[in-house]
Amino acid sequence: MASSKGTGYIVLYDLKHKKVVGTLKSSQSVDEMEKEIKTYL
Repeated sequence: MASSKGTGYIVLYDLKHKKVVGTLKSSQSVDEMEKEIKTYL
């Protein structure tokens, strides 16, 4: 799992399956982002 920041979004990228699994607005709180990220793990 790797994340990269760009244009106000954080892109979640599934390295194993070589696909983007989601995007999060960087304005979201860290708690919200962690909750969102855990749904992809």
